Amino acid sequence: MKDVDTLRLFRQFFKWNGEIGVTRQTVGNRVRAVAEDTELDKKVMPHILRHTYGTLIAHRRASPQYIRQTMGHADLSSANDYLQYAGTQLDAEAEELW
Repeated sequence: MKDVDTLRLFRQFFKWNGEIGVTRQTVGNRVRAVAEDTELDKKVMPHILRHTYGTLIAHRRASPQYIRQTMGHADLSSANDYLQYAGTQLDAEAEELW
């Protein structure tokens, strides 16, 4: 992952995650507060962070089974979507290098 802002947001969120409840509303409120603290110009929601995480582990070449289990998907098709997107990113990076 090369998006420094998203990485900073992840670090702050998980640093404070143990201090807050895990209801949908409290997590959403905390994510918005952390995004404001980091002065991101992007709209950040928990579900977007979930997709970012899925893409991050796919980019690091996690197996489809690991992605499916970690993300809580019922089947491998969603995990394969992350892998396909990550592969497209890797192809673009290789194209830039060569």
